[in-house]
Amino acid sequence: MDLSAEAEIAAPAPWVFDQLADFARFEQLARERGTRVERMAEAGAPVGPGTSWDIHVTFRGHERHLKPRVTRWSPPEGYQLTSASQGLVLTVDVALTPKGERSTGLRLSVSAEGKSLKTKVFLTSLSLGQGRMTARLQERVNGYAETLSQRYPGAGA
Repeated sequence: MDLSAEAEIAAPAPWVFDQLADFARFEQLARERGTRVERMAEAGAPVGPGTSWDIHVTFRGHERHLKPRVTRWSPPEGYQLTSASQGLVLTVDVALTPKGERSTGLRLSVSAEGKSLKTKVFLTSLSLGQGRMTARLQERVNGYAETLSQRYPGAGA
C-alpha cells in the first residue's frame, strides 16, 4: 500500500530540511500523544544514516512495535526511514525540491508491505480506505507546509 502527498513551502530547502529533520520535536509530539519513543543513539548524537528508534504505538486497538532506521540521509534533498518489524516493512521517504530561492517542494511518500499473512490481511483491510487516508495525509502535509511557511524567519519579507 502506497500513500503520498505534496506541498510547496515558502522557505529555502536547507531551512525546510532542518525543520523536517528535527526529530527531537517529533519524538516529543509523539510522546504527548501517548506513544512510547526511544532513540537508539548516544545522548546528543546527531541524526544521520543508521540512527534508529524503538516505538510502541496503539493503532486500531492493538499495540504496534516499530523500529524505524534512517536508510538515506541527503541534506538538503531529503531522507528515508525504513522499519521492518512484526511482518511489516514500512518506508517513509521525504523528498525536497528547491523551487527558487525562497520556495521548496515537499513530497512525502509512505509505503507499507506485508511480509506475513496476518500483516497482508491487515494491509488489505486498510487499503479499502486508501483514498480517505491519502486525503488525510494530504491535508496534514498542507497544514504542516503552511505552518513552516509562516514559521520561516523571512516570511512576509
